[in-house]
Amino acid sequence: MAAGASSVPKRRGFAAWTRTLRFARRSIGLRRGLPQRPASRIPPFNVDSIAMHLTFAPSVAARAATLACVLPAALAIPILLAPADVLAQVPPPAVNARSWVLVDATSAQTLASANADERVEPASLTKLMTAYLVFDALKTKKISMDQIVMPGEAVRRVGTDESRMFIEANKPVTVHDLVYGMIVQSGNDAAIALAELVGGSEAQFVQMMNDSAQKLGMKNTHYADVNGMPDPQHYTSAADLAVLSAHLIRDYPEYYSIFAVKDFTYNKIKQPNRNRLLWIDPTVDGLKTGHTKAAGFCLIATAKRPLPGAPDASRRLVSVMMGEPKEHDRTQDSLKMLNYGYTAYDTIRIYKANETIDSPRVYEGQQSTVPVGVKRDQYITIPKGAGDKIKRAFERNDPLLGPIADGQVLGAVKIVADGKELTRFPAVALKAVPRAGIFGRLWDSALGRCARLGASDERDDRRRVVMNSSSESLLQFPCDFPIKVMGKSHPAFQQAIIEVVRQFDIELDNSRVESRLSNGGNYVALTVTVRATSRAQLDDIYRVLTGHPM
Repeated sequence: MAAGASSVPKRRGFAAWTRTLRFARRSIGLRRGLPQRPASRIPPFNVDSIAMHLTFAPSVAARAATLACVLPAALAIPILLAPADVLAQVPPPAVNARSWVLVDATSAQTLASANADERVEPASLTKLMTAYLVFDALKTKKISMDQIVMPGEAVRRVGTDESRMFIEANKPVTVHDLVYGMIVQSGNDAAIALAELVGGSEAQFVQMMNDSAQKLGMKNTHYADVNGMPDPQHYTSAADLAVLSAHLIRDYPEYYSIFAVKDFTYNKIKQPNRNRLLWIDPTVDGLKTGHTKAAGFCLIATAKRPLPGAPDASRRLVSVMMGEPKEHDRTQDSLKMLNYGYTAYDTIRIYKANETIDSPRVYEGQQSTVPVGVKRDQYITIPKGAGDKIKRAFERNDPLLGPIADGQVLGAVKIVADGKELTRFPAVALKAVPRAGIFGRLWDSALGRCARLGASDERDDRRRVVMNSSSESLLQFPCDFPIKVMGKSHPAFQQAIIEVVRQFDIELDNSRVESRLSNGGNYVALTVTVRATSRAQLDDIYRVLTGHPM
């Protein structure tokens, strides 16, 4: 037994043990704010830490494991499964499209589809990727809307049977007019001029298109030109186009409104937007049509309508119809599918941005808790009327150790219906928690290490559980409660800890004080087993030693 622990000092008054504790802090360098020892110099025993743990009988251990052990959560945000995979749904209406998909862009959830991954010709829907790259160049200020462009000779190649905005080679035109001409009038000549401006050449721009498709996860897409003329190496899928559409809406809201413009005039030639739904349904605000003989009639339509129960939010659906036999079919089938999505499904806001989901305990931090939530609104789409089946569970990555950064992932929220997981999304810190000073980390650092072990060290059919708010109901007082202290081997350090414990009407004898020296003799692991009578008593001990609540 180390010096200072062989004989238990007599009880002192409040002022005496406070002075002793201050002396111990000064003697062993435990003042708040001292720099952390470099990792390469950390001794075999972890310095300046205290752990509190409670030994339970096997019958209590089973309950304790549920409260104290939290499995790490998978933190990726996958595209949700279609609700049909978990909850019963109304079948979608029949359509004439060769392939199609309906997506709720608010929840990033696929509602229904047919042949959505089949490779098809995109026709003029190709211009959505052209627009995506042009919008990026505008947003990053590589080009500007009022910039003057001199179209090259390549625009002369656009055939008279192709859609055009009727620009001329070497005749100045603004980027603004080219963007509107490409999106509203679907001008192939405008797309070529913009591609040469942004990419340097059409070939280089096509490479940029393919690179972007790969980054966005468009697995069944490859581009051969900027317009969508038939080519064996030019293809996409309904699912990929839904992904691209969602990114256009989310990534470039400042330019997205162009897709809702009903007509555009250039060089005294007025041309209407070919998306007829803009005149039929006032909630439709995009996106694009396409047609070639091989591709058939194609339409990506999106609508935004109010979200019931959330006056500050809205709900957006995206419908992709590929290979329709007639122009009328693509319009009516798209409208049918959008109405189906709004009437057969409900979208629910699970959590609002910056709403506190939980305030878990933080160890080694300047604050004892941290608010946990999400940084942006989280939604889920379910069959209409199934809202009462949705359950939410917060899985925490315990233990939480300071410092914690604002936005740091601390766990996951799991959404369950009928016992099956629908999805999960990251839960993050809503504010930063700086790291505590060295003395303030005395107990916290060891508590964190115990929790990381899962509180599952079994010996003699007994289990160890770290003290936290979840395990409070498991404490059965009076009980033996070991307080484990690790620090420099200095008599004042050991005496101070014992003095603190004794001030709370706790009787100690030599059998309840144990110590173990490090190999070099410079550090000691001190264990003081107290006969605790209440949780409040343990909280008070912790508060005195660390300076903040347990």
